[in-house]
Amino acid sequence: MFRITALLFVSFLLVLGFVDYNGSLKSFSAPPSGLMVVDVHADWCPGCKNIAPALSKLRKDYEGKVRFVTFDVTNAQTKKVAAARAQKLGLSDWYEANRSKTSLVTIFQDGKPVKTFMNEANFETYNHNVKHFVNSTH
Repeated sequence: MFRITALLFVSFLLVLGFVDYNGSLKSFSAPPSGLMVVDVHADWCPGCKNIAPALSKLRKDYEGKVRFVTFDVTNAQTKKVAAARAQKLGLSDWYEANRSKTSLVTIFQDGKPVKTFMNEANFETYNHNVKHFVNSTH
């Protein structure tokens, strides 16, 4: 009887989204506040190599003002790490929807996506948008 009750309880938690299919409790995190630039990267991705110089300059120019997050989807191990990081950041749904879109860059404001780019190599495009959101929060 206890086993059936426990199984029903875990099934209930699974349906509600509180546990994963392995029976482990999920931890829920609120998305971080402020401005965050998130990109989906893979070592084998030509588009990622294309946008790397612009993102590198953006990181340097906005260090301490904007949070930068890279989800590395190069292989199964890095995807696992990226999924765990996305969960900690409260971005699991976004990550699941976009993990196959390498060279995707999304600007988040207070946990909500506000601007997305695909394979955008132009630093000024990023700079203009990030500057706009940085200035709108002050």
